Amino acid sequence: MLIVRRKADKENKVKFYKELEKETSKVFFKYHELAFFVFVVLLISFALFPKGEIERYIEVGKEYNVDLTIVYLKELSRASTDYEQKVKYENLLIRRLISVGKEEEAINRINELAKLGISEWDLALMSYYLLKQRYFQNRESKEKIEEKLNQLYILSKGDEDRLRLVLEESVSMYVPSVSYRASYELYKLTKDKKMAQLAYSYAAYFKDQKVLQELSDFLGIKQVASTIELEDLKAELKRTSNKVERRKLFIEALKLAIAKQRYDVVEQLVDDYGKEFIGDKEVEYLMVKYLLMAGKPEKAGELVRKLFAKENR
Repeated sequence: MLIVRRKADKENKVKFYKELEKETSKVFFKYHELAFFVFVVLLISFALFPKGEIERYIEVGKEYNVDLTIVYLKELSRASTDYEQKVKYENLLIRRLISVGKEEEAINRINELAKLGISEWDLALMSYYLLKQRYFQNRESKEKIEEKLNQLYILSKGDEDRLRLVLEESVSMYVPSVSYRASYELYKLTKDKKMAQLAYSYAAYFKDQKVLQELSDFLGIKQVASTIELEDLKAELKRTSNKVERRKLFIEALKLAIAKQRYDVVEQLVDDYGKEFIGDKEVEYLMVKYLLMAGKPEKAGELVRKLFAKENR
């Protein structure tokens, strides 16, 4: 299946460049004038952007750099003869155009790329970013976002990088059905323990017993009866001030609340003590995991967004 898709992508690239040749043959300026213009734009860009960090700067630059980076990306895309690089520049360019409200120009560029034979994945991804921006402007429905993420998931099967992107987007946009399938597919592809744990959490949320059993075997998870009372753990958590001990008690309380199906207590524990453990990656992961297992996806999504916002500050 992956070989067939790669062959199709290769054919798309050939078509893309044949069409590109036709487009570049339509010269509106003399070649020496065009070359001089490109040289000047690139020279200014290299002077203004730190060496070796131009692409990173384009991606994370402040708003006052938008107009300059748009011009720069247009020139990079136009001058590029490498398919992958050109698509990368166009992706960045379209996201920038969308971010400043130049939606019509973004749509036109997507349509032109479609005519040139860009791959289905790249086209779907660009369309997704447009839908995402419209959604946050209350101009698009959540159903459309889910539909496009589903399409991206289907197109990403067998490709680790694409699957990770789909997982990240589906988590941030709270589309758990896609997050579940993407995390499970990544587990099957990589046999990564952390991905298996994430998939296990989603399987518990969706009550998928077959996958739960498969992942339990892989992770070595066993149901162990506990004589410890939940209220005792909560009382001890309130009493002690030792940070190491509090961390241990908090994790044990979350696990026991899940085991006893006290899902309301899971949310209460996160609300009461969660802030104390922000920055501790293992505990952050466990809080999201147990909220999902407790059937609290909205709360888990809210926590993930807060954690992402903190990471990106």
